[in-house]
Amino acid sequence: MKDNGSLKDTEKKICTMCYYVGSPEIKFSFLVDSVPWVSLIIPAFAYPIWNITNKYEICPRCKQPSMVSIDVPSAQGLLKKAISLETTS
Repeated sequence: MKDNGSLKDTEKKICTMCYYVGSPEIKFSFLVDSVPWVSLIIPAFAYPIWNITNKYEICPRCKQPSMVSIDVPSAQGLLKKAISLETTS
């Protein structure tokens, strides 16, 4: 289990797949983002706004969109499992 000490507890999340604890990465496509800007048409101004609202968080370790806040009740069980896996390794 990786723990980024600089994060507040309310910012930490846990991956339901690999039990990574920390800050998620934000996934988006640079290539898809650049196409509207290159074409220089009106959608080039609308697309970045749409893209901002459609970003999602992924686990830095397993790259799955399975991060949940450690404040939710289901995460408490995952934290216990992650700690037990870490101590047995």
